[in-house]
Amino acid sequence: MGYVQKDGKNEFHGYKYASEANLIAALRPALIDAGLVLIPSVTNVTQDEYGNTHVMMNFTLMDDEGYTFTFSGAGSGNDRNKNGVGDKGIYKAITGATKYALMKTFLLETGDDPEVVSDHDRGEAKPIEKPVERKKPKGLNDDQKLLISALKEFAGNMGNEKELMELWGENLPKIEEIEAADPEAHEELKLHFRNIRTKLKEKK
Repeated sequence: MGYVQKDGKNEFHGYKYASEANLIAALRPALIDAGLVLIPSVTNVTQDEYGNTHVMMNFTLMDDEGYTFTFSGAGSGNDRNKNGVGDKGIYKAITGATKYALMKTFLLETGDDPEVVSDHDRGEAKPIEKPVERKKPKGLNDDQKLLISALKEFAGNMGNEKELMELWGENLPKIEEIEAADPEAHEELKLHFRNIRTKLKEKK
């Protein structure tokens, strides 16, 4: 027998699985060819108030000459809804026990792993990204406030664009400090220089 495809999907958790029906459909022709039949029987059932049902089962494999081999298996199922505990938990448990008995006895490959909760658990956990802490502007000190006033005044007295740009460039390190301390004040200063530059262009 080859690989058994996953034909079922858990809508709540979003993962795929090989159903009991698909396992039986794949296995039955091989059992018939080999003259084998598998006989299940429930030996023990327990259930709690949360709707969890657990079963222990015996599975007897018999050939066409009457020889038998018996082994045990376990299964669990849950049936609880808004009205309380339902009556389908035992059937789910029997289905689960039979499904894994078939898978493990005949070593059927499906890709299912009962120790993995869902597909997203198969990948590596991604670290939680911490939000970047942005430092708040410190605000302008007295010297920076005086510099802004002086730059605005000097800019208004520039005779051409070249002088204006030289004024900006000569004071660029201090202007960058102003930007770090108060971005709004820096933007206002930059807009002031831009307006003066536009006026100087119009004079040409």
